Amino acid sequence: MKQIVYLAAFICAISTTGRRSDVDAHPVSTGRKLQSDAGSEDTRCATSSLRGYDCQTIIAPRKAELHWSLHQTGSGDASQDHVRFALVCHGVEASRCALAFPEVEGHMSPADAVTGLVRRTGEAAVELYRVTGREATLQSSPPLRESSVERVAGRITLRFSRLLDNGRRVVIDPQQPLWLNWAMFEEEELGHHGLTNRGLVRIHLDSGESENVTTSLYPARVAHGVLMMLAWLLCVPLASVWVRMAQHMDELRLKAHWTLIAVGLLLTTIAAAIALAMFLPVTETFHHGERPAL
Repeated sequence: MKQIVYLAAFICAISTTGRRSDVDAHPVSTGRKLQSDAGSEDTRCATSSLRGYDCQTIIAPRKAELHWSLHQTGSGDASQDHVRFALVCHGVEASRCALAFPEVEGHMSPADAVTGLVRRTGEAAVELYRVTGREATLQSSPPLRESSVERVAGRITLRFSRLLDNGRRVVIDPQQPLWLNWAMFEEEELGHHGLTNRGLVRIHLDSGESENVTTSLYPARVAHGVLMMLAWLLCVPLASVWVRMAQHMDELRLKAHWTLIAVGLLLTTIAAAIALAMFLPVTETFHHGERPAL
């Protein structure tokens, strides 16, 4: 009877997991068009709550939001066309807030990254880094414009302006989607940002559209839980019951008993490895590039 209850609980958990995973697998679109097409309803982008910016998108609920505005001269000389960005990171313990421009969409390197640091002493600095592989090197050019960072009421706001061509290293085309990486750090010293306080966002400067790519650890946690359930609510109890039910432990039943024990231990080991991978600073990717130090 106990085994039937265990099996029913496991089937219930699997069905719930499938539905939740489908939701997390899809990107979340949070922005709207800045300009509507003729004959369509007005679908302007979400208006920025910060003065001097046009659009905003919630990158991660209660964690980060991105504000931006496109400034073009319209004179035919695109050398002075630029974008103003403001990244707001929510977190009382946060010390750094970073926004990176990858050369390849979805990858964390190579990329140009801008970080805003607010030390516990109150000292603040905006720094530009070049991210290659697992290294982040401090840069002095191309210089940032209108850069500032401040912490107010537990929120770090990083502001800066960037030329579209940016020295032709990571060129921004307003007509094409722009992929950005963001991260939030608790430590003052530059290092790994962890698995939860980072993400990927796609914005379209010309239309105002935006799309967030979820980076939730939920699937890994579900896998860990399911494996532990299989091990300790199915394999190990069945092995124990098998022994008690068998009046004479012949060779076949003995093999079945030890096989169930071995499978249970194997599933436990895999679940433990998944748990360690969620919290240890191992190499990770958005697609298949190495995670850098930033």
